[in-house]
Amino acid sequence: MSDITIATLRQALAASADTVAAMRAYMVMNNRGLLVGMLLAPGLFRGIGVAGTICLCGMAIRFTGMTGMLRHGAVQVAPA
Repeated sequence: MSDITIATLRQALAASADTVAAMRAYMVMNNRGLLVGMLLAPGLFRGIGVAGTICLCGMAIRFTGMTGMLRHGAVQVAPA
């Protein structure tokens, strides 16, 4: 959903020599998160049910977003 925004920020904030490494790191972390989620999902659904799993995922997303905002703050990109 935010692929264009993330790609734009990556190109604007990373040095041109680091763009390939930044893209590679992004892809690795994205795929790692998907793999972990797929491995944990069956156990979570069995253990706490569908509603509990949805709530837990929502809390994890919120925690991750809040941690990122507290750690990095708002990122402003200078106009080109």
